[in-house]
Amino acid sequence: MDLAPKNWWPGPKAWIWLLGVLVLTAICYVEIPGADFVYDDGTLIVQNQTLRTMRPLSKFFTDRKAYSANEYFAIYRALPALSYAIDYQISYALDWLLSRPNPERKPDPVVFHVTNVIAHLINAGLVFVLLLMLFGNAPAAALGAMLFAVHPLNTEPISSVSRRGNVLFVMFLLTALSLPVRLSRASNR
Repeated sequence: MDLAPKNWWPGPKAWIWLLGVLVLTAICYVEIPGADFVYDDGTLIVQNQTLRTMRPLSKFFTDRKAYSANEYFAIYRALPALSYAIDYQISYALDWLLSRPNPERKPDPVVFHVTNVIAHLINAGLVFVLLLMLFGNAPAAALGAMLFAVHPLNTEPISSVSRRGNVLFVMFLLTALSLPVRLSRASNR
């Protein structure tokens, strides 16, 4: 049984429209990686000693305190906490590769912000793909994806690292919404 949708990608021009959406999104958020940690980022990320190591990995899925250094914010957010810990490891690796002195082992906010921007780029691409599958019109899908990508409501989840859960939620939601559309196209229903 072939689950691949028949002819839902209209051709090479759709790639150009998708690239346009991604470039516009990147231009809108190009300043974000230069920002420092803001708002709750200090409590949830910088001061959170649990995130500084990936051992044991199971703690992110079993311990509510892995998400925040503050007991008040000890809530279960496994995937954002795990993504913060991965960003910590990337930050430490960059310190080592670039021979940057970091005796206090402070995280580099650039790594965390770049992850948020990349996740938002993925979301903009997913919106484009979903709209393209629904309507079959690349310019219309690009317009919808651009409206999603540059909408002011997305600014806080992208610029505040502690709001990464929102960006990850949207990524999984868009993927989940795309699957039934893809399956219905494959079965011609």
